[in-house]
Amino acid sequence: MRALILIPALLLSTAVAARVESGEAQLAKILAGRTAGKPQSCLPLFDRNDSQTLDGVGIAFRSGRTTWIGRFDDGCHVGPNDTIVTTTSMSQLCRGDIIHVVDQMSHMEHDTCGFRDFTPYTKAK
Repeated sequence: MRALILIPALLLSTAVAARVESGEAQLAKILAGRTAGKPQSCLPLFDRNDSQTLDGVGIAFRSGRTTWIGRFDDGCHVGPNDTIVTTTSMSQLCRGDIIHVVDQMSHMEHDTCGFRDFTPYTKAK
């Protein structure tokens, strides 16, 4: 069975001031004080309780003390008024899964991107 996953970027993005920052600047703030773990090819979706889009970078998924970064292929633009749509046959996102970036106002797709590996970052106790 294939599941359709919609991730509204508006709900995933931070405050208006943070949206002005580049995705890499947002990523640096998110990862401050965290240590990278071994990259994984897939990320289960069932326990992801918080996420944030990072334009040109990917998506940060937070779960407890761990933040997972799912990077997009180069050049992927996901703005604050976009929704990410992906189709998966499992309850996980995997390297190579394709996302479609859709404008929420016009409902027009304006970009497609693929995921790279998902890297966990944890805070020290």
